[in-house]
Amino acid sequence: MNIFRLGLFTLVALTPCTVPAQVVHKEQIIYWQEKKLGRVMSDYERTIALREFTQGKPIASQIKTPYSIKNALQRNHKSSVQYAIGSVQPLNEAKILAILVDFPDLPNDQNRLNPGDTDMYYPSYPASHYQSLLYSESGYNGPNNEALQSATQFYQAASGGSLKITGNAFGWVTADQNAAYYGKQEGDTRDLRPEELVFEAVSKAVSQFNIDLSEYDKTDLNDIDGDGNKLEPDGIIDHVMLFHSSIGQEAGGGVLDSDAIWSHRFFVFDQNNQPKAIPNTNYKVYNYTINPIDAAIGVVVHEFGHDLGLPDEYDLNSNEIGEPVALWSVMSSGSYLGALSGSQPTQFSPKSLEFLQQNYAGNWLQQAEFTLDDLNTEQTITLSDIGVNDSSTNQIKIDLPAELEEFVVPLADNYHYYSGQDDRLNNQASFTLALPNATQLSLNMLANYSIELNYDIFQVVINGQPIPGNTTKSNHPNYPNVVNYMDGESSTFGSNPISLTFDISAYRGQTVTVSFVYQTDAFETKKGVLLDNIEVVADGTQLYLNTAEPNNDLVYNGFRKISRYRAKQSNAYFAHLRSFRGLDSGLSLSGYNSGVLMWYSNNSQANNSTSLHPGLGDMLVIDQDQNPIYRGDGQTLATSRIQVRDATLRLDNQKPGLGDQHLSPISTFNDTQDYRFDLQKESGVILPAYGVQVRVNTIEDDASSAEVGLVYLSDPKITQIQSQNTISFSIKGLSLSESDSFLWDFGDGQTSQALSPVHSYQEAGNYTVSFTRTKADGTSSNLTTNASVGDVVAIPLEVQKIKTTAVGQGFIFSADVIGGKAPYELEWNFGDGNTAATISAEHVYTLSGNYTVTVTVTDAENNTASASTTVSVEVPLTLEASASTTNLQASFVATASGGDGNYQASWDFGDGAQGSGLTATHTYAQAGTYNVVLTLSDGLEQSVKASVEITVTAPTTTQPDPVDSNDSGSSGGSIGWFLLLSTIMIGLRRRWC
Repeated sequence: MNIFRLGLFTLVALTPCTVPAQVVHKEQIIYWQEKKLGRVMSDYERTIALREFTQGKPIASQIKTPYSIKNALQRNHKSSVQYAIGSVQPLNEAKILAILVDFPDLPNDQNRLNPGDTDMYYPSYPASHYQSLLYSESGYNGPNNEALQSATQFYQAASGGSLKITGNAFGWVTADQNAAYYGKQEGDTRDLRPEELVFEAVSKAVSQFNIDLSEYDKTDLNDIDGDGNKLEPDGIIDHVMLFHSSIGQEAGGGVLDSDAIWSHRFFVFDQNNQPKAIPNTNYKVYNYTINPIDAAIGVVVHEFGHDLGLPDEYDLNSNEIGEPVALWSVMSSGSYLGALSGSQPTQFSPKSLEFLQQNYAGNWLQQAEFTLDDLNTEQTITLSDIGVNDSSTNQIKIDLPAELEEFVVPLADNYHYYSGQDDRLNNQASFTLALPNATQLSLNMLANYSIELNYDIFQVVINGQPIPGNTTKSNHPNYPNVVNYMDGESSTFGSNPISLTFDISAYRGQTVTVSFVYQTDAFETKKGVLLDNIEVVADGTQLYLNTAEPNNDLVYNGFRKISRYRAKQSNAYFAHLRSFRGLDSGLSLSGYNSGVLMWYSNNSQANNSTSLHPGLGDMLVIDQDQNPIYRGDGQTLATSRIQVRDATLRLDNQKPGLGDQHLSPISTFNDTQDYRFDLQKESGVILPAYGVQVRVNTIEDDASSAEVGLVYLSDPKITQIQSQNTISFSIKGLSLSESDSFLWDFGDGQTSQALSPVHSYQEAGNYTVSFTRTKADGTSSNLTTNASVGDVVAIPLEVQKIKTTAVGQGFIFSADVIGGKAPYELEWNFGDGNTAATISAEHVYTLSGNYTVTVTVTDAENNTASASTTVSVEVPLTLEASASTTNLQASFVATASGGDGNYQASWDFGDGAQGSGLTATHTYAQAGTYNVVLTLSDGLEQSVKASVEITVTAPTTTQPDPVDSNDSGSSGGSIGWFLLLSTIMIGLRRRWC
């Protein structure tokens, strides 16, 4: 069943990348700060002012956000199937309800703006202005009667004519409170109450202008009812867009300064995390975007991109250096392009275009896609420029092998079976077996699992029926049809892995198909399920054994066999041609160069905050010209926005400008070269170095088309980084599988099974180092290299580094050890009372907190060394509540887990009375049905709620039988009182995570 039928919208913890405020306009912030001071600031003052004005976090990183519905487990699943474009319903029209709202202290017609305060200054801002800016198919007039592009023209151009923005703009309406009430920055929170402003504005506009909301509810993009039809009404306004009467804070805030609202996309929701009902209507408001009075289309199309599901592509953490995307994408600072700031936003990034094509169909792009195997033979492609969508090939994607990350050491021997980790999975593995007529039959296996509690499930199924076992749960609190399932952490049973046992005696004499089924919903997936040593025992005799080793297998439908490493999410190179035509016409004023632009998509990264993870991002431009560009002083490096001006592949010299002294063209990309830009790592990109080359053969003078050559030249090799007699080894350019196993021979009698080991030699000399990769089918390949070690200085045993890899709510820990004498023994202390004695250790924490993890290493000569690291763990609060009633009295019991363990619980009994504690009893004054809400908080100020609906009844009485006064032997008849007991156990839970 779909959880929406229970009336639940779910919450997921939101990372800052999802809907943060619009990228800042540094020049305008300085303008307004200097205007406030009445003087020009020094460079130092400007730097400090920018830093202080842009501090704080977007609202989305501060609070828990309602997203769309968790689809039922039985619907919309994926199991390692390629996305089929043909199956997507095309979205041809997006109807936006635009509302203009001002404040009692800042009316729209007294906005205190002057010519020169903004490029988009108009003497007045009537609704007709926004009507044209948004919806006009012929554009709209700029402040000086310039012919400017409208938002719908932008999206029609970007989509190849397949998406049209329509709607109406209503206003102005006036908010109930002054501007600071909604937009004041308080501490780290940039805007206090923008959602209140949205709800007020929508409610007032609907009432004042008699808006027919059915016209603005045409889609169900979240597929709330799970029927697969997204082009149907769902009772929620599709797109709400607000314009408020101030400059946005991202552009200085105007006269409101830091009390102005940042342009952003977010959600309106009620106290139960539902979309909020609009008074006197049958409709609700949910997602919205908000823009300033002086909006150009740049901010509008950027924020609406979020409504379509696109992420921000700028550095969410810092505005000082910036990420290597900059003006190349409208979802970064490309939204500000144009002679009038924001009037000519540039095209989307390749990954955004691919997302739009996959999710909304239409004509967003014509992409040619290749694997490395395809490029063993050179391919030649003619590319049209991406700024003008003419239905010819305009984008190239090169899919790369997924990189491996250290995962869980096989439960036994070298391999185990893995469910995978993703949203909307229905992954399975199975085997078929004829069972004898034995008295006792059991199915046993080793398991290690981490499954989202109460939302994702793992079941063992025989002939289509889930069976009970020693760790299964009988009935699911949210899915009534789900029985005999497992979730949560296997480590809670005292060990990891654990032994699963199922009595299958009822199937004696039958041929059965045993299936392992892992299903996930749309959000928040954990590590998943690992299985090994699957056996069937009949009357004490082993009938079947599957150890996941090369001679064993299952029938896979999503499950797979892996070793101690698993594949990260897939990565890719993208290429498209950038010109100064169409949607890229704004680039002509930027000092950027036309040509073929290369991008690296790293799906293991959640965002492009290269200030936090230099060289790593979700989608980054690969700057072909690695020569540094300096600011005017000739010594200070320019920001990323300037560094990537010469990022394209081209045949002619680059245009001069922006301080660039190196103008020679670069026509070939080779991913084995270094693009990290070590002088300013935030501006560079770390590439996997497979041997992919992209070459521009020919290009038109106006960059309207180009012939591009693609080739993969495999040249795998062993790389080494040496420090005295200690060498770190790794493999570059070899496509590896997660079912591969590895063996290093260091040439001194020592070996390692790690993928990237660190080895210390005990003696000087030249060593032949070999690396062997063995596939699951038994085939192997070898690489060798020489390692030269000079005079060996006795290095004491030392733990150089503890490596941590987050997996679900737990971590995998490993250590880089040097010195001493191998082999080593490791003892781990996880800081919560648990220990382990393994080379690589996995541990799951049950409570939030900061834990000190210590490893103690003992070498072959009993020397010891220790090192510690601190991990910060955030375990979501979870809460379940149930109730039982007897007449007017109700008893409540709650079970809490997660958080930091310092729980405070308060009950609202629904009749005005309150209680506290995880257990409570309350007597109601009168019969009725009550919605009881339990609020649980912890010492970290996390909060979660659970609700229970109960019905209490007044005691009923039975009148006594009449007493027969003539019957002296009577005991008084059947005089008695009968109590009617009504017990209601409800486990319905609203989840805040």
